[in-house]
Amino acid sequence: TGVLAVADGLGGLPRGEDASQRVVESLANPTTARGINSVVACLESANESLVSGRSGSGTTVSVVTIERREFRSYHVGDSATMVIGRRGRIKFQTTPHSPVGIAEANGQLDEKAAMIHPNRHVINNIIGMSDMWIEVGKLIQLADLDTVILASDGLWDNLYRDEVVGLLGNRSLMESANGIVRMATDRMKHES
Repeated sequence: TGVLAVADGLGGLPRGEDASQRVVESLANPTTARGINSVVACLESANESLVSGRSGSGTTVSVVTIERREFRSYHVGDSATMVIGRRGRIKFQTTPHSPVGIAEANGQLDEKAAMIHPNRHVINNIIGMSDMWIEVGKLIQLADLDTVILASDGLWDNLYRDEVVGLLGNRSLMESANGIVRMATDRMKHES
């Protein structure tokens, strides 16, 4: 069994980095429950800690559990997950908990319009709010050479999905990851 996670503290709130750290630590020390109950309990515990502590901080999170070949996603906010097949087909992707993300998923905006939308930074759901919810994906069977990508909005607000898929190609995972980071960083630095 493996657990992968990316947490992205909200820059507009105080101590976003601390909120992200709290979430990751909660996942690293799971409760005695297994599977869905364990991940949900960890995220709910981290949320309760942030809300009751009145820190005013918050974070988004994308979590994946993989047991043998069974994959399940959990997410709160606009950090997102994709599963890409060996031939470049997007087999699964989460929908960001944001007005722009939901509009794009419903076909009201295309990917380009969503990426440049003036409200793309607005999100509806974070760990650190009293009415936080956790979206739990259905169980998916992974195939040989499927690639799982978890990333914050730092990636998804700067690269199109087809660009990410194209950077996977026939490269090693490390080469692909480095290429994605370079392209996203370059885009953030040079395009508005």
